[in-house]
Amino acid sequence: KDWMKYHKWANDQQIKSEDQDSLTITFSSSQEFKVLREVLKWGTDAQPLAPKSLIKLWREEINGMYEMAMAGKEK
Repeated sequence: KDWMKYHKWANDQQIKSEDQDSLTITFSSSQEFKVLREVLKWGTDAQPLAPKSLIKLWREEINGMYEMAMAGKEK
């Protein structure tokens, strides 16, 4: 959480909420794919909350990884 708090995601980023276990930041970006990759690299420690298009891409990527993992178990 501390790294996320002090990492610069965008010039207009703002901390919207913070508690002992979580941090919510907002920022604008026209590079949805780069944001997706950044969120994915944190695994279960990060979750996009908006926009809907980013959430959709995130879910599709997770589902694809799950399918690959399950296919690998069958071999």
